[in-house]
Amino acid sequence: MSESEVARLRREITLSYQACLNVFESPCVTAPHSFITARMERISDCQAQLVDLVGADAATRITAQALCEADEEGGKAEEQS
Repeated sequence: MSESEVARLRREITLSYQACLNVFESPCVTAPHSFITARMERISDCQAQLVDLVGADAATRITAQALCEADEEGGKAEEQS
């Protein structure tokens, strides 16, 4: 079963944001600013693609939900450690 383009972009946003969070939350992980900038630019690119697919309001909502999901998943991982 193939996922929809919207679902793929949403997952990509979540994964990109999680990568950024890992840099800030893990004491043993370091990354240059260019790594974080690239991930944030990728999130912006995905949101722009979502605007084309579903409109600006829905794209903003989907992006915000994906970022919240990444935050929640990061918090769960910390609790399990």
